[in-house]
Amino acid sequence: MYSFKIFPLKSYQIEEKIKNFEGINKNLFYQIEWLKSLNQNQNKVKDYFYVEIFQQKKFFMVLFFQLENKFNLKMLTWLFMNEINFTIPFMINGYKDIKKDDFVNILNQIFDHFKVDLVFLNKNPNLINKEPNPISFYKKFSIEKIPIINLSGIDWREFYETKCSAKTRQTDRRKEKLLAQRGDLEFIIAEKAKDREEIFNFTLKNKKLFLKKKGHNSKEFEKIYSKLFNQIKNNSKYICSMLKFENQIISSIVGVLDNNCFYYLIPCTSENEFLKYSPGRILLKKQIKWCIKNDIKKIDLGPGEFEYKKQWSNDFDENFSILKPKSFLGNIYFLLYKLKKSFL
Repeated sequence: MYSFKIFPLKSYQIEEKIKNFEGINKNLFYQIEWLKSLNQNQNKVKDYFYVEIFQQKKFFMVLFFQLENKFNLKMLTWLFMNEINFTIPFMINGYKDIKKDDFVNILNQIFDHFKVDLVFLNKNPNLINKEPNPISFYKKFSIEKIPIINLSGIDWREFYETKCSAKTRQTDRRKEKLLAQRGDLEFIIAEKAKDREEIFNFTLKNKKLFLKKKGHNSKEFEKIYSKLFNQIKNNSKYICSMLKFENQIISSIVGVLDNNCFYYLIPCTSENEFLKYSPGRILLKKQIKWCIKNDIKKIDLGPGEFEYKKQWSNDFDENFSILKPKSFLGNIYFLLYKLKKSFL
C-alpha cells in the first residue's frame, strides 16, 4: 500500500527543495522568508533529510526531518521544530483515503531507518484544512490546547461584552481614557516600510530585554528575527500594528495572515511608566476589532500558557506530540520526560 524514499538534504538545498513542492499543502513556517531566517548556516553540513511517501506507487506526501543530539541522545525531530509554532506534512490534496494501520506501519519503518534513540515530533495540529492530520493516526504522547478566537459571524460589541465583565470593560475604558488625556494615542496598522521597520526595531529591543529578564538567551531570538524582519518589511501578508503615545511606540504586534487566519506571532510591550495602563491589552483589543472589520475568520493566539489568551479565546485547536523511544537510553529519557509532564 505505502512505500517511501529517504534523501539527505544539505542546508543550502533546503529552500530550493521546498520550492519544488509549491503546489501542495505545506507549513506556513516553511515559506522562503522563514527558511532564510531559520537556516542560518548555509554552508554547514547538517543532518537534514526529506522523505517522500507513495500510496500505491503514487506520490502524495513529503516529510522534512532533522537529527539532533541532546543529553547524549540521538533524536529525530521535524525540521526547525524548536523555532516554529506548528508543523504539518507536505501533502497533495485529496488524501482522505489513507489506511490508518498501513500508514502507521510506514511511519514506523521510516523511524526505524534513522536508528535513533528517540523520535520526538512536536507541534502537530490535529486538523489540516479541516481534515485529519495523517500524523495524528500515530499514537499521541500529549495534547496542547492552542487558544483560538473564532470570528465567524461575530459582532465586536457582543463578543467584548461576552468575554469581559462590566467591571473589566469599565477598567479598560478608564485606562485608555487616562492615557489619551496625557497625550496623543494612536492605533496604527503599518503600511509604509519605515513604520514597519520602526515596529521591528521596537520588537527586537524590548523582546530581548524581556527574555534577559526571564533568564533566557536572547541571542537566538535576535539572530532569527532580525533576519526575518529584513525579509518581510515589504510583505503585505505580515500585519504589523502598534500603539503609539506621543509618537512613541508603547506596544506592538507582528502577525501574519494565512488562509483567512491571523497568526498572533510576536506581541511586545515596553516595560516603562505606561505599563500601568495595560497598553498590550489595549492594542490586542484594537487588533481583534480590526480583524472583525476586515472579515478575518480566525485569530490563532499561538502556544503558551498565558491567562490573557484564555480570557480572549472562545475556542481552541489542539496540537499533539509524538514521543517514541527506540533504545534503552531513549526509554530512560521517555520515562523521565513523562514523569516531568505529570507534575506540570
